[in-house]
Amino acid sequence: MTLLDLDPDTGDFVEVGRGAATSFYFTNTNVIRWPNNRGPPPNSPPCGFLGDAPECSNAEESVLVKVLSVVFSVVIMLFCVGMLVVYRKMKRDSELFSNWWKIPWEDITRSSNVNTRFSSLCLSEAKLKGLSDGMSILDKEELRIAYYKGTKVSLSKSKRKQFTTNRRLFMELLQLRDVNCHNLAKFFGLTESESGVFIVTEFCSRGELRDILSNESFKLNVEFCISLICDIIQAMEYIHSSSIKFHGHLNSQNCVIDSRFVLKVTDYGIRSIRDFEIDESREECLWMAPEMLRKFSLKREIWEMQSADIYSFGIILYEILSRKEPFEDDKDFLTLEEILEKLKDFDETPFRPRLDIVEIDKDMEMLMKRCWDEDPKARPTFSAIRKDSRRLQWNKSGDKLLDTLLSRMEEYADNLEGLVEERTQNLIEEKIRSEELLYQVLPRSVAIELKSGRVVDPEAFACVTIYFSDIVGFTQLSSESTPMQVVDLLNDLYTCFDRIIDNYDVYKVETIGDAYMVVSGLPQRNGDQHSIEIARMAISVLENVKVFKIRHRPDMPLRARIGIHSGPVCAGVVGRKMPRYCLFGDTVNTASRMESNGDAMKIHVSESTRNLLCRSPEFFLEDRGELQIKAS
Repeated sequence: MTLLDLDPDTGDFVEVGRGAATSFYFTNTNVIRWPNNRGPPPNSPPCGFLGDAPECSNAEESVLVKVLSVVFSVVIMLFCVGMLVVYRKMKRDSELFSNWWKIPWEDITRSSNVNTRFSSLCLSEAKLKGLSDGMSILDKEELRIAYYKGTKVSLSKSKRKQFTTNRRLFMELLQLRDVNCHNLAKFFGLTESESGVFIVTEFCSRGELRDILSNESFKLNVEFCISLICDIIQAMEYIHSSSIKFHGHLNSQNCVIDSRFVLKVTDYGIRSIRDFEIDESREECLWMAPEMLRKFSLKREIWEMQSADIYSFGIILYEILSRKEPFEDDKDFLTLEEILEKLKDFDETPFRPRLDIVEIDKDMEMLMKRCWDEDPKARPTFSAIRKDSRRLQWNKSGDKLLDTLLSRMEEYADNLEGLVEERTQNLIEEKIRSEELLYQVLPRSVAIELKSGRVVDPEAFACVTIYFSDIVGFTQLSSESTPMQVVDLLNDLYTCFDRIIDNYDVYKVETIGDAYMVVSGLPQRNGDQHSIEIARMAISVLENVKVFKIRHRPDMPLRARIGIHSGPVCAGVVGRKMPRYCLFGDTVNTASRMESNGDAMKIHVSESTRNLLCRSPEFFLEDRGELQIKAS
């Protein structure tokens, strides 16, 4: 016999073995190439040439066992799957009906410091003025700031007065628990107080987007605007692709900025406890799609509600790029109700914010017009907007995350530096005004001592000159005038007197009704010059009284009575809450008696004052004679 092997390379048979049955041998020069490299076949089949091998006698029984084992395995698998489904459903129900979202009102700590609630960098001037005036612009029923487990949170009041739980509410709460997007404000839970149910969400220190846009001191560059727009797109794309499906009332007041200047969308989800009713007296309607204004309903198709969010995004886009409120240019000649009626009307040219008076990029203008298209089906989706934004010319730097972040921080630092400088200057000016007001209430030297925290001790003065004056017939005039007319009269008169005393070395002590008290020679001593200063001032007052006109009685002449006395006094600061610089001694009483016993339109001086004035040749004094005056 000869054993031949096929060579696959040449296609020829090659001899690999030769011999007879008892003397067969292989040649050493060739190798047998077995099919699929499996080697030579066995010498006999597994069950023998006739199929009578003992190991194959129970083949039929083994097949039955295999079939039964397969069926049993399938049953076990189906049972395990069923148990897994039941377990997952029970776990889902336990999560659904658990109270993870319920926050006890006792765990909420209200914030009492209004000025630290929002960064003043992002608040408009009107709101900053409200804060400086001590008016809490944030202590509204709709929005409150508090602490929960050491974290600052926002409390947004819902339309519900108490909890009425149901499966729909549980499902909506579970949707918020699964939210995982850094551009959506985190939801903490719900809390119930005596005034109603509040939604507890993440607090963002920079305030609302509307506040930043309306604050002219905050400068926005192109990169920062792009970053804000991209944040809104990412947040809304997540909402539309999640189980929440749509927002429903998106506007710039529901877009808040955190401490890192990342925009986050809030007031989303749990629609069953939010207030979606249309109130046409509120400006929130300006962000609402026209078809929603005509007939609002949360039972619309999902794509209709999502297209309404697209319209709202288009209005926010206009706000960011123009830094104007919606329809701000039309509010000069249209009321809010008229604007809403124009939005509802069907017209060939839909009523939209005016773009002809603001500088907006053409690509952005086209995107805005597509977003607020009258036909909801013609509006793009947020996924399409995100894809298109990558191709726009204005977003070339949008992918450079580090550059954008650095640009944000530089912009913030520049604005903060300018704002700090402005606030510092305002503080200096306010301090100067406060000091000037203090110097009018107290003598300058005394006020400086009090500001330094030092105690002002009472001081005795050997000789000063005190001036008193009042209006003759003031009681009769007051009875014939209204209270407002009396106030106007005294204000005009004392304003005139205050301008006069600024020209002399005197200090105005106080005014009581129509009485006017002035002193010279304290707290800064001026030798014997105090009598001359008071005398000159009294003459000037008398001359001005002669030409003074009463506002409500212009034909009635005003007559004053003046008394002057010189002598020793003791002066000091009385009181702590409203400190006053007061004079004590018989000299004060005598000066008052000199005024009350004097004649109208004359200056009545005592003998001590007369002796001091005789040293100066500029005064002429007439002896009145002796009068009995009680000094104390």
